[in-house]
Amino acid sequence: MKEDDKYVNRIYDDFAFEYADRTLIIEDSCRYRYYHPRNFSKVYYHDLISLLVFPGSFLKKTCRSDEVAIEGLISYLKNNFVYKFQSNFWNEARRVLHKVSSRLPRLHKLYLKLFNNIRPKIIFLEDANYGRKSYIIKWAKDLRIITAEVQHGAILQEHPAYNYGDAVFKSEYVNYLPDFYLSNGKFWSDSLTTPSKAINIGNPYLSNKLANFQRNRTGDNRYKLLIISGGTAPESLMNLMQTVLNILPPQDFKFIFRPHPSEMPFANSRYKYVIENKIEFDRDSLYKTLEEVDGVLSAEFSTAIFEAAIFGKDVYVLKTPLFTYHYSKEIFNYFDTPQELYKLVTDRNKTKCDPKILLDSNWRSNYRSFINKVVYDLE
Repeated sequence: MKEDDKYVNRIYDDFAFEYADRTLIIEDSCRYRYYHPRNFSKVYYHDLISLLVFPGSFLKKTCRSDEVAIEGLISYLKNNFVYKFQSNFWNEARRVLHKVSSRLPRLHKLYLKLFNNIRPKIIFLEDANYGRKSYIIKWAKDLRIITAEVQHGAILQEHPAYNYGDAVFKSEYVNYLPDFYLSNGKFWSDSLTTPSKAINIGNPYLSNKLANFQRNRTGDNRYKLLIISGGTAPESLMNLMQTVLNILPPQDFKFIFRPHPSEMPFANSRYKYVIENKIEFDRDSLYKTLEEVDGVLSAEFSTAIFEAAIFGKDVYVLKTPLFTYHYSKEIFNYFDTPQELYKLVTDRNKTKCDPKILLDSNWRSNYRSFINKVVYDLE
């Protein structure tokens, strides 16, 4: 994202500046597009490795042991997975696994060469627990390089990528998971069940936004309600907005609608109802918008509702099977019926969660303490 005429990596830049002379960021490009100037200048890209690996991988056959493993995995999932999929799903899964198998040997050589050239003390890999690039974690651990993941969004007890059964803790898969998970605060660390050791660090980007946060009250004294889309259930959200407009009088409430970033290119066509009813579209920075609103309403699981709680906003969430699956703790204002929503909003119910457990404000000292202890053994 761009701020003050420079492109910012909001997860890593502030951490990188703490040890700027010893830190290097290696990113995936945006489909071979490179945005400059960068806020933190020492940025390189994985693209050369991809270009060196992919062309030759199309000519390489899957080795026999991998073929056996792939067929064994697919057979096991077919017989034991709760949901039943059509044959084209399994054919696609088989194709992806064969593609990965053909690329791994060359990837291994190139990443080992990279590690030997730059000799990192610690590697932070985004989404490391998801497993998409877990081979990087494994190869780094083989070289006794410390590995970690920095929190990038909402992580809860129902999140399958961060909560494992006992069998995983005793399996070889531990070698493919990072040594540490640096969380935004105690709330998130307590929501994990993973071999990665959780450390409460904080989030510098959010902390900086919170430090500069101010309430911008315009001449309009109506209660401003921001309706947030998670991008996964547009029809449910439409129904919710219709309900809101019917029960909350427009003379007392102003409604603002914020599409999910992934919906922005087609938001006007997907949410015609919003335009027809003259509901304000929010395309600004979320943090700037939070300065102007009183409450936030959602029908979906979204990182934005936790950020709204951090900024002290009233948060109202429609109980749905999807949301309940993702999240079960009672920290927001939940409602099942329009009448319940009306009472919550008119009573101005505050969010039950303490913002301090969502965001540790001492990120700088926490991060430096972590690096000094884990990397340099100074504490």
